[in-house]
Amino acid sequence: MTVQQIRFCLEIERQGSITRAAEQLFLSQPNLSRALRDLEQELGIPLFERTPSGMIPTPQGNRFLREGAEIVAAMDRLTLGFQAPKEFTLSMATVHCHKLPSALQAACAGLEKQPSYMDVRVMSNREVLERVNEGQAHMGLIRYPISRGEEIAARLRRMGLQYRRWLAVKPCLSLSKPQWGETDLSDVAKIITTGKRIRRQEEEEWSFLPHLEGHWVDLYGEDAYTWLRATPQSYYVDLPRLAEEMPSKIMQIPLKEAEISLHWIIWPTDSPHEALIHAWDSEYDHT
Repeated sequence: MTVQQIRFCLEIERQGSITRAAEQLFLSQPNLSRALRDLEQELGIPLFERTPSGMIPTPQGNRFLREGAEIVAAMDRLTLGFQAPKEFTLSMATVHCHKLPSALQAACAGLEKQPSYMDVRVMSNREVLERVNEGQAHMGLIRYPISRGEEIAARLRRMGLQYRRWLAVKPCLSLSKPQWGETDLSDVAKIITTGKRIRRQEEEEWSFLPHLEGHWVDLYGEDAYTWLRATPQSYYVDLPRLAEEMPSKIMQIPLKEAEISLHWIIWPTDSPHEALIHAWDSEYDHT
């Protein structure tokens, strides 16, 4: 058994699907299935139950994943701790935010020493907090409704994490106009309740959105817009973009009833990237 095999199992558990886990790991689905099967044969136990709704850990699998996560976290801390003196690397965990690349590039441009390598991984708020808190990332980006500001700040302080407030936005619906009738475009609630949502949406990221329990296609990466063009009556909860930033045939509809959500940059007290974090342009915190 190797640490890589443990990582494979943790990703399968996180995604609930061999196919989605393979995409995140940049592996083929057959190779990942074979790796899981080989590990289960080596251990002599089934780690996952294969069900129509996805991959569900068995009781023994839950124990393996819990203890395996501790091993992976320890290995990541060890690697991260000994890599830093050799080369100036940046490990970041973040929610999906299309404004991040340009903001990160601008912050790095003002540094005397540029990171020689960047590892940026997209995940949920909960996973970002876990990775930063466990020392698996130098910094993170989370997003919560602005009304929860005091609660989030208190939570971060309890975790011993530093933070800066970065960007406040209201969500929009991104959709492909040809896939919707003109009358549909004026009824946001109808779009959300009857349409097909692209990508899993964390409801804790936004407040006062209409019903978000409908059908959705779990998708990662910028190919979401390809799916919007190809999937009838689909939509995507997104950050607002400038007209010139919008992909071809994609439009946005503001969600007037939604609450503003705030992005938080978070980092541990021993992060080697304090200069980068404080060089980050923020409309809230100027430090």
